[in-house]
Amino acid sequence: MKFVLLLRCSELVQPQEPANWNLEPGTWNLEPGTRKLYIFYSEAFNMTSNLKFQFLLLFIVWAVLAVVFAVYDLQISQALYNPDSTWAQFLEAYGQIPGLIVALLCGAVLMRLRGWKSNFRDIVINILITLCAILASGVIWADLQGVQVGEEMSLQLTLALGIITLVVLLLGLHRIPHESLKRYEKPARVGLLLFITAPLVTTWILKITWGRVTFRDLAADYANFTRWYQPQGITGHRSFISGHTGFGWMVLPLTQLARKGERTYGFVWAAVILWGTAVAVSRLMIGAHFASDVLFATCVAFLWFMILKARIMGDKG
Repeated sequence: MKFVLLLRCSELVQPQEPANWNLEPGTWNLEPGTRKLYIFYSEAFNMTSNLKFQFLLLFIVWAVLAVVFAVYDLQISQALYNPDSTWAQFLEAYGQIPGLIVALLCGAVLMRLRGWKSNFRDIVINILITLCAILASGVIWADLQGVQVGEEMSLQLTLALGIITLVVLLLGLHRIPHESLKRYEKPARVGLLLFITAPLVTTWILKITWGRVTFRDLAADYANFTRWYQPQGITGHRSFISGHTGFGWMVLPLTQLARKGERTYGFVWAAVILWGTAVAVSRLMIGAHFASDVLFATCVAFLWFMILKARIMGDKG
């Protein structure tokens, strides 16, 4: 059913659609004294309502847990702290890699589809995409060398391996017809922008400026413990918010590959939630973060993902 909203003399009316209008979604004709605002299908109303509900649900969950963790952050870390946990140690070393692989694939797909442009704007965008892909690939190799657990690495070797990996990936993508890859362009844009906005820009702005001490670096009497709502400024400590958790949720773009109603849809979402949650909990067990640190990192990732998905994919449900 097609709805037409009209505003005439500040009065909202919803008339029957005249047979001779023959309007398509997104088009309009102005009649004397009438301003046509929007043409919607009834599904559009539902999608908008669903998106608002998702934002509201995210806010409620965040607000409730933020209050709880403001009170019990320290006690939760004391209860869960287990630095000898094998799986927590494994995720500290390699937990970022799946999300980085997603970012690398998104960047490579966009590089393959966009090609090299001649105008300045597209050149800048292509350079940014290339740098992000190299960064993701390089950090993968850095993590594989054990950087997250204190091992030394060769910057030159890591950069070379990152570039080689990207080149090999692009050569493989060039064997896939352009038309076959085209359907992944928008999901790839969502994924790469999520990589930039959530675990990189937002996370590191907060990390650097908040200055919160991690649980494992607290004094024996916990005197330097601070709650999440007490920013300390630039201190060199970077507990708030969790970068590992942000990269853990970088697998969220994979949910775009499954459609609602398909058998794989629920499975993909379950796998994504399980992985992101596992990475988040491991950060508490290893003592690298508090519950509020991973909560805010999770909310940042979901918020950016919802915004980017709605803006780029047009998916408001």
